[in-house]
Amino acid sequence: MSFAKLNAQPERIVRHSDKEMCGLRDESNWKRAEAATQEQIERAIASDPDEADLLVDWSAAWAGNAVPQDEA
Repeated sequence: MSFAKLNAQPERIVRHSDKEMCGLRDESNWKRAEAATQEQIERAIASDPDEADLLVDWSAAWAGNAVPQDEA
């Protein structure tokens, strides 16, 4: 499913507890995400109307878990 099709769907906000979230099925296509080139990612972002005029500098971003303040 394309990003444009996802954005065309009506908004639906659903709340779940942590326990409920653990039981939900992960529908992420991680192989597709990992295989995407930088050009494909940039093209998908550029075609997403929700991203229009949004300028973000991701050069300092990192992936990982946040450390609780009391452990830092």
